[in-house]
Amino acid sequence: MCDAQPDGRRRATTGRAAAVETGLEEAEKGFHLKLRYLGHSSTELRVVPVDDLTTQNGLLYSRTI
Repeated sequence: MCDAQPDGRRRATTGRAAAVETGLEEAEKGFHLKLRYLGHSSTELRVVPVDDLTTQNGLLYSRTI
């Protein structure tokens, strides 16, 4: 099920899509985001400010994690 947003976008209100969308909104605010894929595995993503990022050997790292 979807609800229309003021800007014309549609937003999921039930099911897996709603859970992921809610998690993404929290991540944008700086919270941790934990996703579960079909109940098998869990991956935690953390949102950090760009200023806290650094590179080492061509990989991107956060200085605060």
